[in-house]
Amino acid sequence: MKNYRHEVPSSSSSELSTCSCKDVFCYDISSIDNSFERRGLEEIDTTKPILGINQPVLQSISDAKTLARDVFLKSSEGKDILYYENFNNIFPNAQTAINAFAYFDNGTDKTITKKTFHDTIISFYMDRVNLEKSINRAEQFAQIVGNILYVVIFCFLIFIYLIIFGFPLRELLALSLSSAIALNFIASGFAKDLYYNLLLLFSHQFDIGDEIILDNVEYKIFKYDIFSTLLICENGGTIKFLNSDLWKKKIINMTRAPEKILVFKFKMSPNISNNLVCLFKHDIHEYLKSRKFDFYDSFTLQSVTENNVGIDVIECCLIFKCKTFKNKARKFYLRIDMTNLIQNLLKKYSMLYLK
Repeated sequence: MKNYRHEVPSSSSSELSTCSCKDVFCYDISSIDNSFERRGLEEIDTTKPILGINQPVLQSISDAKTLARDVFLKSSEGKDILYYENFNNIFPNAQTAINAFAYFDNGTDKTITKKTFHDTIISFYMDRVNLEKSINRAEQFAQIVGNILYVVIFCFLIFIYLIIFGFPLRELLALSLSSAIALNFIASGFAKDLYYNLLLLFSHQFDIGDEIILDNVEYKIFKYDIFSTLLICENGGTIKFLNSDLWKKKIINMTRAPEKILVFKFKMSPNISNNLVCLFKHDIHEYLKSRKFDFYDSFTLQSVTENNVGIDVIECCLIFKCKTFKNKARKFYLRIDMTNLIQNLLKKYSMLYLK
């Protein structure tokens, strides 16, 4: 897409350090280049990776936004909707364009709007960043395990050499046992914490930049290592947690959530009929169809919990599925729109619970 924006011919694309759209949607293992460097979330990471992933040309989320804007304006020829005929010009061949169009187009009208194109590029960029961070953490963990094996082998060889050169085996074993007992008293707590630290890293529950919920408080991952994790609070400050403490807590990763949903809880009057509920759901469904770029037209209306067995009030829960990636600000505006809709419909059909 960067080549398309700057009108770089495909013959010269090999001279640039680029990740073409063909590499994205028609991946070929033979095209792996081992002479590259991988960047972090906002800066270049000069660590040479073990796994073969082409170096990306987008170094920040701002680059992704600019690329999405420029490519859409050029391919759509100034229109607000991108059709397949225009979309096909971005890619080197028709098959790659078909695969990419299916990735971008999540509706039934076979068109791509400016917002959908923008959100899809941002979502793809964030997935790419998370993939690179995952590979980086896996490589670091493999290096730690390798270093531990080297230390164990080195100690074993020293023990063998001492036996070969005539050192008494019984005294060596007694010294090793006494040292192990002393080390157990000194570093037993440290070994336990290190074990939990490794468990947290191995489980890989979050990456840098992920938004998590910890003890009903929202944080953002700023930095983490083998011993501790640094989080950004809502007020912009930072707080550090030991990984051994985080392992014992319940962590909800909102960035990795497989479903982007909005949940609304409210109370309805018990004096309603099934026909009113059907009309209520029908109006919501029609509204969701008009917001096809924000929501899927399927939703769920259910009881809050199975324990709500009273007859004085009906406690309900509406669950909507969002399309593409939504940040907090966008979710806030969507919540305002849906709250107004639900309130108006409840008043329209006299379903609102009055105390």
